[in-house]
Amino acid sequence: MSKQARFTYSGPISGATLRHQGERREVMFHPGRTYELPADHPYVQRLVARGFLTKVSGPAKTRASTASTTQTGSKEES
Repeated sequence: MSKQARFTYSGPISGATLRHQGERREVMFHPGRTYELPADHPYVQRLVARGFLTKVSGPAKTRASTASTTQTGSKEES
């Protein structure tokens, strides 16, 4: 099972489709919001490397993000 982690996003407004362990999840990223995401997902790791996601201390509460997810305006990522 993938470990979920909390991250704060600081990049431009954007969207992504995260495919992970057989599930597909649409996420709209907005600066200043906190998201719960799979820490080992390649796209999440790229956003961390670019400085757009910063890990928030404390355990993740649920698999859902604390910010809204949507089905439109997204970029496919696997």
